[in-house]
Amino acid sequence: MWDETVRSKATEGFFNSYRMEAIPRRGDGFTQRDFALRNAAWLISDVITNRFAAQGRREGFQAPISDDTPVAPDQVPVGDPAAMAEEIKRVARFFGAGLCGITESDERWHYTARVDVRDMSEAPLGLPEGLTSVIVLGQDMDEGLVATYPSAPAGAATGREYSHEAAVVMQVAAYIRNLGWRAVASMNDTGLVIPYALKAGLGEYARNQMVITHEFGPRLRFSKIFTDMPLAHDAPRPLGVAAFCAICTKCADTCPAKAPPLGPPKVGGGRECLGDPGCAEMDLGRREVLLVLGQDQHRLRHLHARLPVQPRLSQAAPPALAAACAVAAQADCALA
Repeated sequence: MWDETVRSKATEGFFNSYRMEAIPRRGDGFTQRDFALRNAAWLISDVITNRFAAQGRREGFQAPISDDTPVAPDQVPVGDPAAMAEEIKRVARFFGAGLCGITESDERWHYTARVDVRDMSEAPLGLPEGLTSVIVLGQDMDEGLVATYPSAPAGAATGREYSHEAAVVMQVAAYIRNLGWRAVASMNDTGLVIPYALKAGLGEYARNQMVITHEFGPRLRFSKIFTDMPLAHDAPRPLGVAAFCAICTKCADTCPAKAPPLGPPKVGGGRECLGDPGCAEMDLGRREVLLVLGQDQHRLRHLHARLPVQPRLSQAAPPALAAACAVAAQADCALA
């Protein structure tokens, strides 16, 4: 967290809590064993994130992940982008991705700068030109541990998938580079993953300000790969989430901090929108989604994207929505 407009003792305390030693604290779910599991779960993610910190890069969080393999000099031609897209999805599943979708790159969703963590100054984003496609990967978190939020084991569920996604996104990117195409592996860095996940057809945006998927509800982490490989793009997939959230307020009613908004959605920007620096609005009457994710002071570009939304409940909606409501009743806001 480096933007002074949102940086505070509370945000610093939240992030520092993930760096605590494995010593016991008061309460169930906070024993030394619980913290030992949580800290071990984050290990791979931490190794990737910290390996170039001395050069000012926290990869996966404030900077994209450096290429560990070069682009092969002999490029495998792609005659059928649709077939290659299916191949990439099979490779992603082989390496352990729970979900995979592909969409076009959109600069409106990219950060305008990254941070040099040595002095918290702005640095160039460094994303190469010509990367026309974005592969979005989803890693589902352990349902039983997520249900224990807030606890150290729940933090282990988060850390395990950050470690998994770091490995998977690097492996899929390496596969693409081995075929002679450029690929930049990215986790929370470089750009907003939620709009990419929506447009890649992995889920819909919900009142709880998360992406709800058919397969896992909101119980997953997303990562992405920017590439110039010719790939067919997926379309947004309506699940009925927007229509459901228009009449359901369970997450907002349950949240101790009252972070999710109550009432109908409205069109706006920044903090005036849904009480969050980044938000999405669902205009069911016009069957579109207006995304207002980010603002200038957050080093983000304002963005507006139209996505098709059907104002009705689809057959695919119930399991995802049931999972979302179950998680909302127990999870803390750190899942966002």
